[in-house]
Amino acid sequence: IVDQIVYIANVGDSRVILVPGKSGAPISLSVDHRPDNEFEKSRVEECGGVVRPITAGSPPRIWLSDAKARELGFHQPCPGLMLSRSLGDEIAKMAGCTYEPTVSCADMGSSSSFYIFAASDGVWDAMEDAQVATILRKQSSMDRALELIKDRAIEGWNEKRLADNIGIACLKISR
Repeated sequence: IVDQIVYIANVGDSRVILVPGKSGAPISLSVDHRPDNEFEKSRVEECGGVVRPITAGSPPRIWLSDAKARELGFHQPCPGLMLSRSLGDEIAKMAGCTYEPTVSCADMGSSSSFYIFAASDGVWDAMEDAQVATILRKQSSMDRALELIKDRAIEGWNEKRLADNIGIACLKISR
């Protein structure tokens, strides 16, 4: 944070939002790095990766080309990632995954308090930004708010028959 500007660098399957403390729509501070994003898909394919679903109707994933997989000694397609940017995955890098972050910024405006909330896709596949903002604002305890968000995400997975991990970080700033 510099003056009133929040800067975020993001890599991977997490999303960061800025939530004004009392009211107002949450502001997205990151881009979802997924192969269903047209820019990400094009970038991966330009690097020699392949974007296709694991099964018909499932979300697209990033794969090594068949030739590259054979060259590396793999007997089946890999890595099958649902993200297009990550840190430290050398096989994914060969499939077009990059470690280069996207950097964004937002003005905090005149809000006297706000939250910077980051979570992995385990939350965002089951909840919308506005749902998270509502929970953060309604709870007096940060621990309780994060517990509720986790619980709602798991409920969403169960409804959609999904499963994933959850990582959450939240910072409340008052000025």
